[in-house]
Amino acid sequence: MSLVPQLIDRAQLPNAIALGSIPWQTGRMIGPSITGILIAAFGGTTGFGLAAVASCARWPSTAASGSGRTSKRAMDRDMLSQLIEGLRFVGTTSSRQA
Repeated sequence: MSLVPQLIDRAQLPNAIALGSIPWQTGRMIGPSITGILIAAFGGTTGFGLAAVASCARWPSTAASGSGRTSKRAMDRDMLSQLIEGLRFVGTTSSRQA
């Protein structure tokens, strides 16, 4: 989910976040059921092995999504200053909502 703002225009961001959460929520509901059936039928090794394979299958699609792109603004500053700016943002945003 942290890649979405870098890949999607700001105007389309709410829709992209909503659509991106559908597979996540579906996997949270269906995944344990399927894994439980596999563990009951074939043992723990098979169930956890298939879960590991499914997790590793996402890596090529993530790598191919262009996530290596970084905005020019982010490249002009070092990581520490970006971290500090992010913490300030979280601090000011959360204090306004409380």
